[in-house]
Amino acid sequence: MMRFLLILLSCALVEAVIANDRSALFKQLNQREDISFLQGKAGKPYVHFFAAEAEYGAFFSMPMIAEMLNKYHRFSVSVSYALDDDGNIDSRVKDGLQGFELLEHADLLVVFSRTKNLTKKTSVLFRDYLDSGKPIVGFRTANHGFRFEKDDPDSKYLDKEGWGHKGPQLCHMWKHKFGGHHGGSKRDGYLTEIFLESKAPKHPILNGFEPYKDPRHLYILLNEPGKKAYDFTPLVHGKALKLFEHKKHLPTVQPTVIISDTPRRMVYSSTCGADTFRHPSARRLALQSIFWALKLEDQIPANGLKVDFLRTYEIPEDTHLRKGEPHRGKPSDVFGK
Repeated sequence: MMRFLLILLSCALVEAVIANDRSALFKQLNQREDISFLQGKAGKPYVHFFAAEAEYGAFFSMPMIAEMLNKYHRFSVSVSYALDDDGNIDSRVKDGLQGFELLEHADLLVVFSRTKNLTKKTSVLFRDYLDSGKPIVGFRTANHGFRFEKDDPDSKYLDKEGWGHKGPQLCHMWKHKFGGHHGGSKRDGYLTEIFLESKAPKHPILNGFEPYKDPRHLYILLNEPGKKAYDFTPLVHGKALKLFEHKKHLPTVQPTVIISDTPRRMVYSSTCGADTFRHPSARRLALQSIFWALKLEDQIPANGLKVDFLRTYEIPEDTHLRKGEPHRGKPSDVFGK
């Protein structure tokens, strides 16, 4: 009995320390200009998002998902981006991704980045997060979300650690290797049909799912190097509606939402541009993936989580940031504070 009471006391002390640490952290985040932050209810999860790619509109979709977690479920959420020298959001800046120091505190990391440069310091912070066993959720370009330059002073270390473009770290993290994509462009209309296969396992991430068409092209997921088959469970599939001639030899049906629970809970979704999230099933898959990754699947209703937009979801016709185009403004303005 005494041992049991000591365990309870120890757990209570640990929870108190974590609560105090988070209270101080959240106070700082409320004042920071380089992070978008919404504080939730004490005791609820804290989720950090990397939203740093310049083509598929992560700047638009990830804050939208984060705000739903906060307003509907009282999670604390922070979003970091690639910033230019003036502190503006600009995902074209390869070495501008902020927020690695927050991974120590987060319960979940959501990644929607593309070829962002790591340093020895940021890669160690990232590695520490992965080694902790805490979960990860990735969208679209997360499977080639990080890299390093050959002339970087830390290149030898980063190469040894496997942080190259589509390198071992990323392949192991997401349980596959990025193999390019099938064809099509905006003028072709919908490029991918998203559906459940007849053999799809029943899973809480799929609650309330309905098939839909995606305006983004279908990614090809190759086996993780050294594996003869997929080392993940596919939940959702996509069928390419447009093909490149040089990719016609590859399967036109590919997994688009995959999960794994070893060595940590992982969810990766491949077809999700900002315009994809106009469909409620795409938003539902994203939110429910986060809940499952956090082991909160018992809180997902049979008909799915609420995914009504909290504000007008305004995205440009072309979400690319191109040379000469303006940046996306300041992180502290994203949630309209």
